[in-house]
Amino acid sequence: MSVFISWSGERSKSVASALKILIQGFNSKLDPWVSYSDIAAGAKWKEELDLALESATFGVVCASRLTLRSPWVLFEMGALSTKKSEVKICPYLIDVKPADVQGPLSIFQSREANKEGTWDLLMELNKELKKTSKLPARDSPSLKKRFDKHWPEFEKSVHNAPLDKPSTALSDYNRLDEYGLTNLLNIHLDASIKRLAHIFDQVLEEPQNKTDPINPELLVTKVKNIIEEGRLLLAPFYADLIGPVPAFLDECLPDATLQERIRQIHEKMSTYNDPESRRRAFYQFIEEEQIKLKRIIREHLTTHLSSRKAH
Repeated sequence: MSVFISWSGERSKSVASALKILIQGFNSKLDPWVSYSDIAAGAKWKEELDLALESATFGVVCASRLTLRSPWVLFEMGALSTKKSEVKICPYLIDVKPADVQGPLSIFQSREANKEGTWDLLMELNKELKKTSKLPARDSPSLKKRFDKHWPEFEKSVHNAPLDKPSTALSDYNRLDEYGLTNLLNIHLDASIKRLAHIFDQVLEEPQNKTDPINPELLVTKVKNIIEEGRLLLAPFYADLIGPVPAFLDECLPDATLQERIRQIHEKMSTYNDPESRRRAFYQFIEEEQIKLKRIIREHLTTHLSSRKAH
């Protein structure tokens, strides 16, 4: 089973490397992957990273205070959480408490980098393995003995992990290159599809009058709320190519255009009498709109890139 270990910053990287060794020593059927040690010299690191994300079935974020602000960690965890297959993600807290975890990572159940939390994490990894690869149950004396054997060395590694350098300004730290920006936007759009499908189901369940099969005001309000929430999550991110990410998305999808598109889908769905037909029409419309929006984003990125080269 492939375990993707995410890190950002010197302290997080040090613990990630030690955690890889601990996991391998605990159960050889687990295959932990850390970019720092598992991307060979001379390899195309972006391709290697994409392959590791695609094959992973469990994600662990070695989280220091600096890590929680990392756009790359959010990108990696976003890529895992939007995979078609179910992937569990666990923030592994080095020098922070669960209450300190904000934003997208806060939706995942975390474990602290102490003996109890590390044991729980290893047991969760073991539980995800196929039956033939699993170790004995967590109350097995032999299993606890194996963990106790490896724990002192790992504890020392966590204790000796270097402190992160004084953090740079947030706008500098969350600066994305063109590759990171493109992937972040793809993750944002994929996540939006799931949210839109969920809110439409809610709209269908709302009381409806006889002349209109859906509540258009409720649909507009919920869609706009989702977009605003997405913009807030993207607010810290900045790219030299386009500037602030939320402002760039507003440029690609102005408010007037958004309202016109919602009006179009409302009119289309009003022609259907049964909820299932309206649901299918909505999903098809959203998929088509996301394809259009991705094309607009690509065109805008190309324009920005051409403009930058011209100067």
